[in-house]
Amino acid sequence: MKKIDTPLVFEGKGNKNKKSSRGKMFGYQVLGFGSGGGVSPPIDVDYLVVAGGAAGGGGSGGGGAGGYRTSFPGGTKITIESGSTYTVGAAGTWDAPNQWGNPGGNSTAGNISSTGGGAGAPVSGSGNPDDTPTRYNGGGAGSNGGSGGGSGHRGTQASSGNLGGYSPSEGNNGGSPSDNGYAGGGGGGIGSVGGNGNASGPSSGGGAGGNGTTNNITGSPVGYSAGGGGGPWQGGGASGGSPGGGNGAPYPNSSGNAASTKGSGGGAAGVINNSPKTAGAGGAGHVVLKMPADQSYTIAPGSNTITDHPGGDKIATFNVTGTLSW
Repeated sequence: MKKIDTPLVFEGKGNKNKKSSRGKMFGYQVLGFGSGGGVSPPIDVDYLVVAGGAAGGGGSGGGGAGGYRTSFPGGTKITIESGSTYTVGAAGTWDAPNQWGNPGGNSTAGNISSTGGGAGAPVSGSGNPDDTPTRYNGGGAGSNGGSGGGSGHRGTQASSGNLGGYSPSEGNNGGSPSDNGYAGGGGGGIGSVGGNGNASGPSSGGGAGGNGTTNNITGSPVGYSAGGGGGPWQGGGASGGSPGGGNGAPYPNSSGNAASTKGSGGGAAGVINNSPKTAGAGGAGHVVLKMPADQSYTIAPGSNTITDHPGGDKIATFNVTGTLSW
């Protein structure tokens, strides 16, 4: 087959050897018309990405808050593509057979990721894979996370927040146990570190959960990412951080409270005769995008929503992992 190096040519009657400029132009027109058709452009959006909060521990440590990252107000927006998936971190839950709380799950939007909250300390050195190895019988350190979980009674150190190493920080450290080892620390929150356990003997109270924060990216203030309260050996349970961290269990009512706001930590279980009761679950994660109103958006699945912002933009709210298209 002979290679043809000339542009597209039309040949008509009586003009077999003459190149047609109209044919050449037509060829270029087809190429230009077909390029880029049907492709949705990327858009710039404000974001709020909150990871799942952790459950409280069985060794009196409060659950750490899920990592909290946002561009609103006044931060740098991110660029997103149509059809992308947004991940919402699960809430940490109480693992009754193993007697420890689970950490929260990570949340993501575009190139932004927030780390799940660190679980409150377990009651014994029986093997929580997210716990540090520096545990004594009866308690230990909470696990690291977006905000750290509170350390349990007889533990030795606080757990770390901002596990992702972000600036600004996505969370704070969990609280340490009391010096005499009778009360656990509170879980860290985005607003402050978890409180340390009180040192007043067997009737010591747990440390308070670190405070969370509020954000009005949706057009009204909503609370996020407070730490869970620590629990006692035989004393009073501590309050969870505000707003919505779960309260630690008071003795002898040894069930911690669940978190009531997104990304917040659950309250610690109390311990009776070296055996923990039920700790509170953390709050699920949350992803919110504030988008320009000049597109027609589709969000899935049905538990996620598109709403109007009072300022005229659109708000995509992800309560579970899903997709957004336009």
